[in-house]
Amino acid sequence: MGDLVVAGRYPCTPYTTGTALKAMPDLVLHVGSRSGGYVALLFFSVIFATLGAVVAWEYHKQRLGGRGPAVLAGLAVFLGPLMLVYYSSLNGFYEAQLSPTHLELRYLPPFSRERVAWSEISRAEARPAYRGSWRVHLILASGGELESATSNCDSIESATRRLQAQISIARQPQ
Repeated sequence: MGDLVVAGRYPCTPYTTGTALKAMPDLVLHVGSRSGGYVALLFFSVIFATLGAVVAWEYHKQRLGGRGPAVLAGLAVFLGPLMLVYYSSLNGFYEAQLSPTHLELRYLPPFSRERVAWSEISRAEARPAYRGSWRVHLILASGGELESATSNCDSIESATRRLQAQISIARQPQ
């Protein structure tokens, strides 16, 4: 039995107990780069915070209102574009931890996790996102959808195959 490469990064070796082949417990698929997401968020935060500070300063300097309206204008210039960048490019899960009973998805914000039972997931699909980047889409039985962070095609297709295999395993009668 040889090594498997999961999501193009980490080798793992299936192990056997007696004669039955078992999947590795709590395998983690890495989709996208969390550190890259943090760097991008920091980069855009600095840019939009600077713009917000300039707007607040000019608003206050020209006496268009008191300190309150100036701060609100600065916050709007900072938070508005930053939220657009996050929701258009940085949202989605970055890691998927596979366990026998459920899938735990980890997002960019620290401690932001979502646990989904395998029975709730209908299928996994790899879909193109923007300019050569791809996302994993998990289609839920309820009709909802969960999506990964963007990454390259090979990494996404590898993660999708592994997730689809685990979904098939979970559907088999015990």
